Amino acid sequence: MRSVAPTAVSLARLALIGRTIYDQLKTLKVTINSDFIADICLCRPKQLNTMNTNFWEEFPATLKAIDRHALARVVIIHAEGKHFSAGMDRDVYGHIIDLFKGEPARRAEQFWRGILDLQQAPLYD
Repeated sequence: MRSVAPTAVSLARLALIGRTIYDQLKTLKVTINSDFIADICLCRPKQLNTMNTNFWEEFPATLKAIDRHALARVVIIHAEGKHFSAGMDRDVYGHIIDLFKGEPARRAEQFWRGILDLQQAPLYD
C-alpha cells in the first residue's frame, strides 16, 4: 500500500478549517492529523456525554465539513469519561415540546412526529 503525503496546500487548508470551525465546538473536540485521520471526541463526561441540542448541530456539521474539504480518510469517534453516551439529553425533548402550541392532542402529535424525525434523520446526508 502506497502512502500519500499531504501537500502543503491540504495542510494549510486543514489548519484554517481547524481554527475557524472546530475551536468553537461545545460538545466535541476534533483533531485531524497529517495522516488524514480525524479524531472526534464527545467531551461532556459530567453529563455522561448526552446528546443535547448543541451536539445535534455540531456533529453533523463536523462530519460534513470533514467530508466537504476532504480532510480525512478515517474518522474515529470516542468519548471522554466512563461512558460513551447515555443517549439523548432530556432537555432536547423539553425544547421540542416548547415549540408546539395548540390543543394537547395536536401538541402530542407534533411531538411524536418530531421524535420520528430525529430517529429517521441521517446524521450525515
